[in-house]
Amino acid sequence: KKHNEGGLSEHQINQLEGLDFRWSDKASLDKVWEDKFSELIAFKEVNGHCNVKKTTPKLGNWVDVQRTNKTQGKIAARRIK
Repeated sequence: KKHNEGGLSEHQINQLEGLDFRWSDKASLDKVWEDKFSELIAFKEVNGHCNVKKTTPKLGNWVDVQRTNKTQGKIAARRIK
C-alpha cells in the first residue's frame, strides 16, 4: 500500500480505514485550490497585485507553491491563464 510508505503500522492503517479515512481526496484538494485562488482574486482586487508573500503568509506560501509547480511543469494546464 502506497500510504504505508510513510511508516504506518498495519494496525494504524486498519484503525484509519475503520473510520472510512480517505487516503487521497482529489475533490477536497480541488476545493482547497479553488478557495486559495478566490483569496488571491480578493487580495488582488484590494491591493492591485499578487505579491502576497509578507503581507499574508498562508496565501503567500500558496502562491509560491503555484509558481514553483508551474516552473517545474507540475501544475494542471487548466489552472494556467
